[in-house]
Amino acid sequence: MDHYAKKDSLMDKAQKNNKLTRNFMGYTDKKAPTLIGLGASSISSNEFGLIQNIKEVNEYIDAIENQKSTIEKSHMKEGEDSWREEIIQQLMCNLIIEESKLRVLRDFKILSEKLSEMASEGLLLKSEKGFDVSRTGRVFIRCIAAIFDTYKVLETHSTKFSKSV
Repeated sequence: MDHYAKKDSLMDKAQKNNKLTRNFMGYTDKKAPTLIGLGASSISSNEFGLIQNIKEVNEYIDAIENQKSTIEKSHMKEGEDSWREEIIQQLMCNLIIEESKLRVLRDFKILSEKLSEMASEGLLLKSEKGFDVSRTGRVFIRCIAAIFDTYKVLETHSTKFSKSV
């Protein structure tokens, strides 16, 4: 986990029991199938996709006052989206990558090469089931996860999501 959790807290126990999960707000010990975001820039999500409200507060208020939609962006999950989301969840919450889950992805070979390269750099450790994140790799967990994010990989000139530095 790339956050701090007090020893024996709910978050610490959830991670030790592989029950930790993550959503747009951060880490949590309970997974909710539906999240409803309220306010400017908020994100709502469910099993089918996500929507984000208008980011600019004054534009958001104007839309409400004029009885217009507050939705600025939306995305319907398709293809491998849910599978990749599960892989990223498992990586960021439990610090493991199961090779069996990667095999169904169309770019399995490319991902395997990238993971092997990360292992040679000391970020990952090869395990019986796939890869474990090394102590050093924990610092770079978001960079490791980014290789599974098709939409992040497709970005070339602009930053649309959070960025690792």
